[in-house]
Amino acid sequence: MNVLYVTQVYWPYLEKGGQVVKVHALARHMAQRGHSVTVLTAHLGPASNLPHLQNAAETSPGISVVWLPSIARIRTLTVNPSVIAFCKHHLHRFEIVHIFGLYDLLGPIVAWFCRRAGLPYLVEPLGMFRPIVRSLRKKRLYHRLFGRTMIQKAAGIMVNSDFERRELLNAGIPDGRILFRRDGIDLTDFDPLPPRGAFRRKLGISEEDTLFLFLGRISKKKGIDLLLKAFAQVRGSAHLAVVGPDDRDGTLQKIQKLRESLGLQDRVTLLGPRYGPQKLQALVDADWFVLPSRSENFAIAVAEALACHTPAILSNRCGIAPWIEGRAGLVVDFGPVWLDDEETQVQHLRLALQRALDQPTLYKHFKNRCHTVARDLAWDEAVLEQVQIYKKFTSPAEML
Repeated sequence: MNVLYVTQVYWPYLEKGGQVVKVHALARHMAQRGHSVTVLTAHLGPASNLPHLQNAAETSPGISVVWLPSIARIRTLTVNPSVIAFCKHHLHRFEIVHIFGLYDLLGPIVAWFCRRAGLPYLVEPLGMFRPIVRSLRKKRLYHRLFGRTMIQKAAGIMVNSDFERRELLNAGIPDGRILFRRDGIDLTDFDPLPPRGAFRRKLGISEEDTLFLFLGRISKKKGIDLLLKAFAQVRGSAHLAVVGPDDRDGTLQKIQKLRESLGLQDRVTLLGPRYGPQKLQALVDADWFVLPSRSENFAIAVAEALACHTPAILSNRCGIAPWIEGRAGLVVDFGPVWLDDEETQVQHLRLALQRALDQPTLYKHFKNRCHTVARDLAWDEAVLEQVQIYKKFTSPAEML
């Protein structure tokens, strides 16, 4: 099968979040199964994480990456006129097109050419379908101008969890047009794991102290402000490390001020991003991984923590929550997506943090099951699901 992946961001721009990791992993696993994958993406300039990566370039057999030069750029959004020439000259080579994400110009342009050529395409919103944070007016305008048509004319819409499915259903998308494929992790990336201790020593944290870790983009969507407010009320010997790249939406400045106003300078450490071995070291040294997201279509970072034998505390607005609850972590009720009662969210999160701190047997129970759950979330089954979905729209019977 010859597949085109369209994504605004791709490897090695890891600071752009989970989209990069997901598309890269899915392309690699598709190629390993004998399929040909071309990734069409924008060149964003030097990647800040390059010094931390041993293999920055994509070298997997079966994968071709087409880097489109950008003549203008606002944050991640780029203007890439050469996408038109690519579609005119190369789109006919593919059997199906898979568009990842929203709020860029690559997806709508490629989708338009697909419709013109009668080529099926799928759209995977990656949890972006409902505008919830930052530039809400611009995002609604995007849907009126581009997104609505791109989604309505797609062969199907990919989701990664029941949480995201319900979000689309509530927005009026017919259930018959929604396609499911969960995300996955590469367990080989976590073998071997580094020995425990280096990250703690760097922070000056003893082995006796409980270390809570947030690791991800520093953005409003992730609920880090809620985490600091809840952590300030926790009793006991504990430290919180917040690790990740600045999403430049003002959240980093907000939590810096919040840490000071709550008197958490000695208990909360704010760090920049960690990639590769440094990321694994942070995950291994943490006692609990915490992700209090306001909205998260899946949250592959949680699965990565489990692969490092670190149980998780996460909100019920993370798509991965049903895989975790009662097995390898605690799920915090943040209420329905249309109601953000921050005071209640903070209190529920505080109770979970305190429970994790006060019940060492609970920690051991979850920790012993982490790797089993992580193994259940490996990519193998998910890729087979994705291939079957592609075949549904490319087989002769389906085309008639």
